[in-house]
Amino acid sequence: MKNIKIRSKKEVNTSILNGLSSALEIVQGKKPAKRMREVIIPDLPLYKGKDIKRVREKIEVTQKIFAEVIGVSVKTIEAWEGNRNIPDGPAQRIFYALDNNPSFLKIFGIKV
Repeated sequence: MKNIKIRSKKEVNTSILNGLSSALEIVQGKKPAKRMREVIIPDLPLYKGKDIKRVREKIEVTQKIFAEVIGVSVKTIEAWEGNRNIPDGPAQRIFYALDNNPSFLKIFGIKV
């Protein structure tokens, strides 16, 4: 079980004020900014039935093998390809990776 620390309103307000004060000092040149980097996360792709089947056929595997690769049941693959269900985010990202780089599976030691 995780330990959850509940903060009081006073603690939260103090934390926010400290952050704003620190930001103001950085903007005013009184304090150097910490190194930051920009992270760009593209929108989640949306692969549906025909798209999923196309990706599967692109890597030339059966539904059974594709299910094992993705880590789901054959019934799930059938439901996805039949548009009865839409895959969640992690599966969508995997489809995108496979669609754009068929050798993506090699990262996991999967040889097709």
